[in-house]
Amino acid sequence: MIAEEINRIDNETPLYTEKNFNINVLGNNDAPQIEYIGDKVAVVGETLKFDVLVEDNNQDNLTFEILNKQDLPAGITLTQKGGYGKASFEWAVAADESILDKTYPVTIKVTDSGNGNNDEIFSHEQTFNIVVRNYNNAPQLNPITNLSPQGILTIKEAETFSLQLQAEDSDNDTITYLAKNLPQNASLDAKTGLLTWKPDYSQAGLYENITIIATDGNKQSEKTFSIEVENTNRAPVIIPLPTQIASENEFLRFNLNAVDYDIEGVVFSPITNLPQGATFDTRTGEFVWKPDYNQSGQYKLTFEVKDAAGEVGRRDVDILITDSNRNPELKVSNRGVALGETLNFTLNASDKDENSQLTYSADILPEGATLNKETGEFKWIPNPGQVGDYSINFSVSDGISTVTENALIKVALTTENPTVNLDLTPGFPVTPNQSVIVTAFADSFAEITNIDAFVNGEKVEIDEFGRFHINPTTPGKVFVEAFATDADGRVGETSTVIKVRNSFDSKAPVVGLDSAINADRIS
Repeated sequence: MIAEEINRIDNETPLYTEKNFNINVLGNNDAPQIEYIGDKVAVVGETLKFDVLVEDNNQDNLTFEILNKQDLPAGITLTQKGGYGKASFEWAVAADESILDKTYPVTIKVTDSGNGNNDEIFSHEQTFNIVVRNYNNAPQLNPITNLSPQGILTIKEAETFSLQLQAEDSDNDTITYLAKNLPQNASLDAKTGLLTWKPDYSQAGLYENITIIATDGNKQSEKTFSIEVENTNRAPVIIPLPTQIASENEFLRFNLNAVDYDIEGVVFSPITNLPQGATFDTRTGEFVWKPDYNQSGQYKLTFEVKDAAGEVGRRDVDILITDSNRNPELKVSNRGVALGETLNFTLNASDKDENSQLTYSADILPEGATLNKETGEFKWIPNPGQVGDYSINFSVSDGISTVTENALIKVALTTENPTVNLDLTPGFPVTPNQSVIVTAFADSFAEITNIDAFVNGEKVEIDEFGRFHINPTTPGKVFVEAFATDADGRVGETSTVIKVRNSFDSKAPVVGLDSAINADRIS
């Protein structure tokens, strides 16, 4: 357990302390289980010896005993030794005619200690027979089928393999089956001789020197073989991801990670169409997307991963894009109005977010002025006592964000039209086919909303900077006019003349005086 400081105000490295402890979980006691013993043959003059094996999930102390020892021939012992859950059964069979060709049932009992609880002491018993003879023939283990010439059985990972062992005994003795060097998780039923194994996905390989034994307790026969486990390719798996959450106009990045148990190269691919603007790297599994302001909502994307063997795995990824509010936009202009006139205009506002409901307001309105909060329409007829300048802060709100712009309203006895100027480049007379750049300038107390230009009475197009080109083709004069309109609807105008000289006129100008001024003084 670790206790650590957080949110230190001095920005120093947090301090921590650590404490270790153990947790001992006690469960109910389980009874011990004696593994299958099977009947045994005892031959006069020889020693019958075998191990009694016991499994106990609790690993508590065990006690072994022969329950019917008083009914058995002398010399039989059961000694606990050789490790936990093991006892050695021994009997040196003496030459005694009274025991020859007889069968002795033997009952072995094992008792645990109750795992610390006397009320939960459990035991297990098993009975087997000992047949006493003065001779014995060994059982014969039948050949194992489906072996390769090299003595190998071939199976696959994750597939259940079973092998039924067969043995014959000319004395008709009970046969018990044993095995050595079995792979992990493989099992052999000592009574039936059924060998079973389901190799897991990590057990591909060659398992050599597996020995199976058929015994009657006195003699035995055995065979040795190998098992080769072939790899079973498994489909790669994409690790699940929680819902990926981002806001509009913010980057969303995540990486797909895949587990390929067979350690092969994998390639990712999207199964569903990616949202507009999203990219996906099939090599690294990186997804990148910056959703625009119209892409909020829920998305379910399906991705696939494929290994070198063509096995595929799929995974859905849920994406939630939350709405990001954009500020509304408001454009206002200074306004001018004369006494007795009506000033009427509508605030120019917009919102890029769909379905936004805009409302309008102002901080202080002049007396008599009104502003429609739903349409933004402003109305005012100034009275004679209201000549002057009025600074008003107009606002528009979408319910989340509010934008404010200032406008100055000038009330005067009279109003002035916009002033308009025309600038010519070059500003001197030109020759035919020489280009002239004309720039129209306009100014007004209210915002200039439009400029129109005319050349010899015909309207021409002007660019965003108020410029247009003229290419006169013949000598003479070109008349240029410009009209400017401001936000109050007032119009100003100006005009100029472009002189186009005759490039073939080489005569000097002639100066003449009117005869009527003869003898007059010119000053």
